Amino acid sequence: MNISILISSLNRGGAERVAAALANDFYQRGDNITVICLDKAPPSYSLNKNIQFLSVFPGENKRIISMVKRLFLLKKNLRQTQPDVVLCFSMKNVFYALLARPRKSRVIGSERSNPYYANKNMLIKLIEKLFLPLANGYIFLTSEGKEYYSRALQRKSTVIPNGLFAEDIPKKTVPFETRRMNIITAVGRLHPVKDHVTMIKAFKLFQEKHSNYKLKIYGDGIESNKLKKLVQDLGLSESVTFEGIVDNVVEHIADSGMFILTSKSESWGNALMEALSCGIPSISTDCDFGPRAMIENEVNGLLVPVGDVEAIARAMDRIAVNQEFARNLSENALLIRKSHSSTKIANRYYEFIKKISTGLER
Repeated sequence: MNISILISSLNRGGAERVAAALANDFYQRGDNITVICLDKAPPSYSLNKNIQFLSVFPGENKRIISMVKRLFLLKKNLRQTQPDVVLCFSMKNVFYALLARPRKSRVIGSERSNPYYANKNMLIKLIEKLFLPLANGYIFLTSEGKEYYSRALQRKSTVIPNGLFAEDIPKKTVPFETRRMNIITAVGRLHPVKDHVTMIKAFKLFQEKHSNYKLKIYGDGIESNKLKKLVQDLGLSESVTFEGIVDNVVEHIADSGMFILTSKSESWGNALMEALSCGIPSISTDCDFGPRAMIENEVNGLLVPVGDVEAIARAMDRIAVNQEFARNLSENALLIRKSHSSTKIANRYYEFIKKISTGLER
């Protein structure tokens, strides 16, 4: 098959990483692969040297002119590559692909965000209503995300979660019997949707009984100063540290005593999946969407209500005081390595693409 992958960029990010991994995987299967980006930045993720990388950056700041130029460039590139399938990362790119594709090319959209929390104006909603039904298939991360869309669109879709990459799994697995560190870790951008405020307040309650624990927060973002001030105001400066963005974060968190995610919403929750793959006893808010697709409550992790400071503190306490319970969580969490292996996820993508390319979705 000739497969084109259309994505806004290949800068560092969850969707970008998946797109690059799928491109490399599909090429190894013997397909001709082209990756097309809407921006001009070089890829942050490595692609096989035989994969064609193209940019359709128009070099124009005015929105309408930029859109027209981008469509022209995309149409020109797709005419040259003649893909059997255009796999679009994000619903916005489905619009571009449908207008620019050669007649024989089929279009698959892959929703990478939580559609219920996407900031869409009336124009975007109108474009989606008119154009999204014209695509040949859709891939969603979760069944809940799929249910946002019309039944007609759902009928030609499938649900495929994100997968674990080899580098997501620490080179040395820390068995639970080896005493884990009294460290609670969190990974994610410092943004209101991640609700680190609730996390820090819950840790403050937890520390009243467990003063020997530390909280390490990895990531950066617009709430950095606000959160650092909160830590100072709560007298936690010696116990809470902001680690910023680090390479190979799983190597830094692998021996943590706990992992915590306090998001108000997620599209999936890659950081949580990576923590589970490390066997870290993990706590997550039961937010839309992702965590409940990975965690079976009290089996391989703990789910708590969104924004509930006391419930999160109690969950931390439960793991800290009950080592047998924590060990069971850890052992069951490791099973995600098999259920969400990158090979298994890539196979599911490929089978769906083959199905769409041959018209079997009808």
